[in-house]
Amino acid sequence: LCDRFGEPPISVMALIDISRLRSQAQELGVKEIKQLDSFYQIVFYELTADVYLDFANECAKRSVRLDQSGEITVKVGSKRGEDAIEALDEIICALKRAAQKER
Repeated sequence: LCDRFGEPPISVMALIDISRLRSQAQELGVKEIKQLDSFYQIVFYELTADVYLDFANECAKRSVRLDQSGEITVKVGSKRGEDAIEALDEIICALKRAAQKER
């Protein structure tokens, strides 16, 4: 993405990446992606038990939490020294793989 003024700023590219990830995530049952302080919170609509287990196994190094309302939350943060956009992309890919296993 380049125009007569050159490359877009990093912040613009980050917005484009987030928009792409949100679009992909919505197709996979993600209710919302929120930015909170130094991390992103991903909240899912209901997943089947098989998809949830496969997804939790794919994301074993992350905190995957199922709360009382049935929402599944995964936190992705810069506190761990990771790039949040790359981590979100990794989580969306893990969700795709888990959903494909069920088919």
